[in-house]
Amino acid sequence: MFVALRCVLRAAFPVVLLIAQAQAEGVELPAPRATGVDEGEILLGELNCLACHSAPEAISRRINSRGAPKLGTDGLRLTPHWLRDWLSDPGKIKPGTLMPHAFHGLTPAQRSETAEELTQFLVSIQPAGPAAGVSADASRVEKGGRLFNTVGCVACHAPTERGDVSPKVFAAAQTNAVPMGDLARKYPAAELVRFLREPVVFRPGGRMPALGLSETEATDLATFLLRDQLTAASNSLAAPVAGLKWQYYEGDFTRCAELESATSTASGVTDELTGKLAKRDGNFGLRFTGLLEIPTDGEYEFSTTSDDGSQLFVSGNLVVDNDGEHGTATKRGKITLSRGPVPFEVRFFQRAGGFEFAVQWAGPGFVRGPIPASALKHEARPMLPVGQSNFALDPTKVAAGREWFAKLNCAACHSGTDIPVRSARPLLELTSASAGGCLADAVPASAPRYDISPPQRQALRKTVAAANQLAGPIPPSTLVELTLTRLNCYACHSRDGVGGPAASGRTDWFRMTTEADLGDEGRIPPLLTGVGAKLKPAWLTEVLERGTKVRPYMATRMPQFGTVQAKALQPALLAADRPASPQPEPASTDRAIKLGWKLVGRDGLSCIACHTFTTYGSAGIPALGLDTMYQRLEWDWFRRYLPDPAALRPGTRMPTFWPEGHAANRDILGGDTQAQIQAIWAYLAGGAKAEVPAGLVRGRKELVAETEPVIYRNFIEGAGARAIGVGYPEHANLAFDAENLRLALLWQGSFIDASRHSTDRGVGFEPPLGDHRIALPGGPAFAVLGSPEAPWPKATDQRFLGYRLDAGRRPTFQYSVGPVAVTEAILPRPGEVDMTVVRNFTFAGKSSGALWFRAAVGKVEQQPNGTFRVDDKLSLRFPGGGEPKIVGSELRVQISVPGNLTVEMTW
Repeated sequence: MFVALRCVLRAAFPVVLLIAQAQAEGVELPAPRATGVDEGEILLGELNCLACHSAPEAISRRINSRGAPKLGTDGLRLTPHWLRDWLSDPGKIKPGTLMPHAFHGLTPAQRSETAEELTQFLVSIQPAGPAAGVSADASRVEKGGRLFNTVGCVACHAPTERGDVSPKVFAAAQTNAVPMGDLARKYPAAELVRFLREPVVFRPGGRMPALGLSETEATDLATFLLRDQLTAASNSLAAPVAGLKWQYYEGDFTRCAELESATSTASGVTDELTGKLAKRDGNFGLRFTGLLEIPTDGEYEFSTTSDDGSQLFVSGNLVVDNDGEHGTATKRGKITLSRGPVPFEVRFFQRAGGFEFAVQWAGPGFVRGPIPASALKHEARPMLPVGQSNFALDPTKVAAGREWFAKLNCAACHSGTDIPVRSARPLLELTSASAGGCLADAVPASAPRYDISPPQRQALRKTVAAANQLAGPIPPSTLVELTLTRLNCYACHSRDGVGGPAASGRTDWFRMTTEADLGDEGRIPPLLTGVGAKLKPAWLTEVLERGTKVRPYMATRMPQFGTVQAKALQPALLAADRPASPQPEPASTDRAIKLGWKLVGRDGLSCIACHTFTTYGSAGIPALGLDTMYQRLEWDWFRRYLPDPAALRPGTRMPTFWPEGHAANRDILGGDTQAQIQAIWAYLAGGAKAEVPAGLVRGRKELVAETEPVIYRNFIEGAGARAIGVGYPEHANLAFDAENLRLALLWQGSFIDASRHSTDRGVGFEPPLGDHRIALPGGPAFAVLGSPEAPWPKATDQRFLGYRLDAGRRPTFQYSVGPVAVTEAILPRPGEVDMTVVRNFTFAGKSSGALWFRAAVGKVEQQPNGTFRVDDKLSLRFPGGGEPKIVGSELRVQISVPGNLTVEMTW
């Protein structure tokens, strides 16, 4: 027997042995090249040797010991019968375990007695009270099984679904896996849920990482892993268990009461009151029933926010009545309750249009907020650990167990007690001749016995004999290899040709969440070769600590190893991978940003064909989002990657738009490769606040100007209820406010989505569909003033007279300001980067006073070339006449009547 470090050592020599074994059985798997990782050094940390044999700080940091599970109130509730068997012989219960056998020198009778006493002590210090109940819901087994086989568990553990792989590959994947032991005997279900959600809390060493599971996902996964408990649960009595029952209905409901007589089409258990359980956007209902755990006596206030109707019942009383068909509305109600579980029900229905649904509460000692999962329960048969029997604490045995815990020095590895730790000989005082203890061929009764193989024992002796060398400097690349090996990052990732799913024959269990054709890039986690040069330090920390995901199409989740491991690995990756003199990031200009925007959009390189941007999906396959690239990537890596993606990411489907250094698009920046890449980087620096790339926003009923302008008269956001929208084939768009006789909006790209006003109730204002939006001054555009500095009036004597179309079907707006007749023709004039609209005014009649035009409001600055810059976004020029004047934050122009005025607006 040997310690099961298969998963931990997969990147080093054991993977070669395992693969050779698999190949001997006829399975063809690529074997990665061996690394310089020392087996003895790895074993020194994974067996937690430094817990007893102290070492200098430099060695301790390098060894990065695995540690042991927490005990006491900081630990988990484990079943007494499993603890008893486990302590009697850990290797028998879980072959290959890293837990040493502490009782191997005792007789069977002594071993049984000691195990019972230690069990009594360990149970006595566990968290008080019984574990929460989890319903024995067979439907959760299927859901949990899907999670287990898709989110990343099978990268280390044995898969349970064969899929399309051959029986031999499946058998090899099951054999070469980290064992889990008899979980159904070990855990109450709720305790395994706690562990799966935050494993690093209970095992700080980080070898078992978190996968960002929600409460519902963790419960589903725990139910699957403990599925053998379902049989035991069939004989249990009903009791309060976690979650509310929910039923989903489809139909044209108008009152919540109609759900009582409806037939549900789906049901289950949930840990939150949410509308996300709905299968469609309209004509559905949801009903939640169960128990609400009241924490203390007192008055409670409940509220529902919904569109359409909702009701909330507590102990059979209608506390919140938000029923009926309506827009988003919040209603509240109060009730006095006693501590303990009370009957609880919430109903919600939605007819047409978008919906909203939220439930909150407030009570003694806490402010308003969502009802936590811990308070939501229902009556059901709870899952019961296999082999569970009555257990009672015996004070005498508890005291004896405490003595054994101290005598065996268990506190050296396990925290959670006040029992002092005894130190053994320091590591640097041990030699290869120290074979009378843990490393002896025949381990004495006074020392713990690890089930390691002779080669592993010899590797440890060799490392211990040269332990002083561990205090010396360690190359960053070696430290990276050691850490990736300890954390088993090689199970998912390949670095410098080592590791990855292909190396362990597990490629087929890495899947996508969508049907998009992304190949292996869509399902296999990215290469770690050069990742320290690729990612910014802050993003590396973000990924390692929190598992932040940027590939939503990949089913496998990035594990969260915790702060300790992130702080060890992040600087090592940076030191190992970063070039000595990276190219500095280029300075950004407004022109570069706009050209970068053009390059990534439909009129440039059409990066949006694959890449998403914030909430906007790509035009094709869903590749990484443009909005996070600057936050994630280093400029020096980015500028080397774009010209030749396959050089840094072999096998990538990312095409090159600069083959052999020559730009595919010769129209932008003259085809200058480096200038184009710098422009794209300048645009990406805007992150999520950058302008949405042209062509990415697509409406459900988009109006498109192909060969002539398109006019849309309706409620337009920012232009009022009497708006006239005009979309030009040149991809310039405007909205004219016929109420205030002003040009209200300018924007570029797509025109408008008319679906809001042609479906459902047709209410609300439609926002522009494109980007680079400019909002122009509100209120009247023209006014008669007594002096140039006079305050601008809020209203004037004006009247809209309609518009006429020219031969190109471009509108000319007609209106009057007092006795003055005004016509305004607007023509778009595209540029290389910016868009310009030319406004040609004519004025006829006789004005009653000095007529002024308010051209802009904001931070107005006159430029040396005579143009006026507004808020660093809009430029105005007045060719052929007019004397603009800056008055405070306004740009005004006096009008000659009769006469003409031309205004060029560029943005």
